[in-house]
Amino acid sequence: MKSEIFKALLFLIIIFILSYFTFSLIFDAIHSWMTETRMATSTSTILMSTTMIITTSSTIASTTTTPVTTTSTISTNISTTTTSTTSSSTTTTIAEFTLDRLGPVTYSGYRLLLKNIISTDRGDKYLIEIETPDGSKDELEIYDKFVIDGIEFGVLERQKGFRVKFYATEYHLITSIAPEHSVILSVGGKNFFSFERTFMDYKFRLHSRRLYVSDPRGREIHRDIPDNGSIRVDDLEIGILQHYSPGGYTTIYIKSTYRLRISDQTRGASYNNIHTTLGISTKIVESLENPIHGMREKSGQFIYSVDTGYIPMQNIYENGKLVDLEWRGKIWFAGEEFYVMDIENETLYLSKGATMYIHNLGFSPQFFGYEYKVDKIYYNEEGTPFAVSLIVRNPEGREYNIDLYPNQILSLDNKIRLQAISVNEDGHIQGATLFVYNFYPLLVLENNKSMTYKPEWLVRFGIVEQPFDYDMNITEYRKIDHGQKLLKNITIVRCGEL
Repeated sequence: MKSEIFKALLFLIIIFILSYFTFSLIFDAIHSWMTETRMATSTSTILMSTTMIITTSSTIASTTTTPVTTTSTISTNISTTTTSTTSSSTTTTIAEFTLDRLGPVTYSGYRLLLKNIISTDRGDKYLIEIETPDGSKDELEIYDKFVIDGIEFGVLERQKGFRVKFYATEYHLITSIAPEHSVILSVGGKNFFSFERTFMDYKFRLHSRRLYVSDPRGREIHRDIPDNGSIRVDDLEIGILQHYSPGGYTTIYIKSTYRLRISDQTRGASYNNIHTTLGISTKIVESLENPIHGMREKSGQFIYSVDTGYIPMQNIYENGKLVDLEWRGKIWFAGEEFYVMDIENETLYLSKGATMYIHNLGFSPQFFGYEYKVDKIYYNEEGTPFAVSLIVRNPEGREYNIDLYPNQILSLDNKIRLQAISVNEDGHIQGATLFVYNFYPLLVLENNKSMTYKPEWLVRFGIVEQPFDYDMNITEYRKIDHGQKLLKNITIVRCGEL
């Protein structure tokens, strides 16, 4: 009799335990669904109502390798807040999301999954599995935060059950010191030999201070990276930004530098500027003069020179009227066509690329394996567009959203860069014109600086200001305000032959 009672009690205990766990799983799933729905609505409201994010500094936007806006392809339980610390340079976007056992959350191409929570004397330790946009996977053990590729992920609070509220934001300590138009990569980590990062078909692993590089031809290169300085692998410059950032990674930057192959055959071409109109009044843009600029090469004992036809190095005005914008058109240099990606002080960033018109009716043709479609155009209260949201389909067929803002250059998977030129809306058709840049090659020319791979070659810019010299033949610029800079020519000479 006692045996039967014991069996009955044991059966009831087992039934109770199973019922409790089943109820807990159902409760977590319903609570997660409700939270995702509320946060998705909150995100949509924020995107529609705020224009603060357009004050993000162009320097930070062009240096950062991942967008500061939230992109989600799997989960929608991500909400964003924007805080502005100064009016000119420091607008910060913070995203919040919840990790649990239901599946990974994707932020800006990074997939995060909470694997376990372990209680220790230091507090809760979180085991996180992460997959980067280039397909590398790693596992981290953290207490409060970790940094990867210029993004800081951290714990806000542990919630009921197996749920943790996280945040994501830009890690300014790294992004603010990264060279212009460089890619930021985190290497090393706990599983340094299996955590292999990819950039332009080059693969990188780091152990201690030794960088292991596999080039596209399969060649293995092992080099130590100095604390202050950089190394060169083919046409890539690689340097350290921070050793052992939170989470255990070492953060490096990679710059693509193109080797000039100057020929004795001289050629030239003529180009108009490409006006970046997103966020600029259409009426103002239509009034710009936009003259044609002829370019012609020369060569000789001095090495090389190209006349650039007085292209503007800044926005230029006549009595307060905007005459032309800083040059974003093509430039002829070393026998090839380049686009001017950016002009920063007296530095030119040149890149290969194309302009592309896309719309909301279907995906664009492939360019470097990527396709694009307009998702939405955002307007401020005055009716001026301040952002455009795109759907991107990558070479593997995965789709995700990105937002482009004025003067922002956005990197996709460390392979190509995007910049919005203009947007338009005609009935049900929403369109956008983009710059699409191949990251490689990227040629950087600095006035009065030697070239990285040819230290005996010195770059000199012929910069003229109003009043101009006698041979300036562009009538639209004759009366522009004093002190505004135009680039007349670029010359490369051997050091000591000036």
